Amino acid sequence: MASFPTLPVEILHHIICHLDPISLIALSQTSAWLRGIIHPIRHDFNCRLLALELLPEHGGIVPLFRGRDNQLTPSWDSDEWRGNKYACCGCMKLLPHMMFDNHAILRAPYRKPPPGSIEAQRAGMTDWEPLQPSIRWKHIQSRTDHDREEQRIRRAAVSDRYRELVAPAGQPFARVSHDRAVAAEEEAERYLCGASRHRRRCLECKYQRGDWSKPGAQLGNKEAPIVVSRQRDFLRGWERYFTSLLVPLPPDRGPRTWKVYGVVSTGSPWTLYAARCPCCSSWHELSAFRQWPDAAEYRSRPEPPTSPLLCNDCHLKTHKSPTLLTRELSAGLLSMLRADQANYFRTLGYGWSTINRYFIHLNRSSLNRAGDFGPPHGILELAKCKSVGEEILGGLKWANILKDRIVYDVSNLPDLRRRLHRFRDFMNTELDEPTLAGVMDNNWFMFWVEDYELVEENYHWLQDVIDSIEGRPNLVLQHVQRRDPYMYHISGPASASR
Repeated sequence: MASFPTLPVEILHHIICHLDPISLIALSQTSAWLRGIIHPIRHDFNCRLLALELLPEHGGIVPLFRGRDNQLTPSWDSDEWRGNKYACCGCMKLLPHMMFDNHAILRAPYRKPPPGSIEAQRAGMTDWEPLQPSIRWKHIQSRTDHDREEQRIRRAAVSDRYRELVAPAGQPFARVSHDRAVAAEEEAERYLCGASRHRRRCLECKYQRGDWSKPGAQLGNKEAPIVVSRQRDFLRGWERYFTSLLVPLPPDRGPRTWKVYGVVSTGSPWTLYAARCPCCSSWHELSAFRQWPDAAEYRSRPEPPTSPLLCNDCHLKTHKSPTLLTRELSAGLLSMLRADQANYFRTLGYGWSTINRYFIHLNRSSLNRAGDFGPPHGILELAKCKSVGEEILGGLKWANILKDRIVYDVSNLPDLRRRLHRFRDFMNTELDEPTLAGVMDNNWFMFWVEDYELVEENYHWLQDVIDSIEGRPNLVLQHVQRRDPYMYHISGPASASR
């Protein structure tokens, strides 16, 4: 059986041309003789790296992103994203996806190409040719120009299809089918997706290149850039800023979330931010710098820092005071826990003014003047039960003459729970179905009645957590030191050309 050294050079070249990019580099590294024949250039190493990111054991999943409605599959919150990596052709590394901004992994030219796309097929075959490096570069540039023109034609075809979506003459509001435009867009995706992955750069490479020093490019400053990162769902602020520190109650023991439009959800979208520590040159989530203004002030974007940013480790090394860092971390966590607890406490008093209106107002006109959304069905029947209303509402302390909220403290919670149980018994045993449906017509009031015990349970649970943190403030510091939950990747200056 013939071995490589005994094969004619022409046959050897033919074999090498049919390798995949990963095998090409592996073969060139087996001996100096093969390396001299293959003579890999940077383009070959780029192709190898881009092929590795498509392998599940190296790069993780290949997510699917639909640009016309921003649908990402799987979502950012799924476990599949935890080990997902992308190739940076600046520093020539496979890095966690958090080391890239959103554009670098979601824009069509930079995405991982899905199976069946043109780029996915190209990743399975090397474009190596037995030519001198200078001649190979000319061929590569020629193919690049051809691909660029092909991409331009595909994008223009999609635009033309959407321009054709014009309603018939005389029927400006007629429904127009988008099928042709969607089909053209899906066909173009096969050619466009992943076509410019070789230009993808990580956060650190962009920093070294000076991208974050441009006006409006990021939210921090030149020394410590703050870059918009992923958007994930969190139920509470302390879950977003102190990830995995506390184990919340199970979902079945948590009240439903109240939304402005009455939408029931298990959480709200929170934007994560990647920030670079100027001291250690590593990238972290913004929480590692003890920056949490929007948690207390409900800001959508962090403001530029007024003092130098230091991550938790650098803060500890610079000030050499674990007590100072512990105080800052525990103070931030406690402020969020207390804010969350205060919200639960206010929720416990939410529905009493509504119950009062149901019992007191005897007709529709008085109810409408009170500013409600209108009387529920059966309000006149409900108002006849004044004796029950006195049993439920009698003795409550009202904040003003309008009786729009009650005054209460922690000691009143058992009494309020007893009153609510009486109100539930009254609804379930003495009201007919139409009247009951009218009483529960307000979704927020319905959530309050049904989830009252869950709200109270979470209030007391948060009090136990607050007492635990106050008694052992070092828990927060120990958690940060044991496993930094905010670090993305240690990135020194990128030495490779960009």
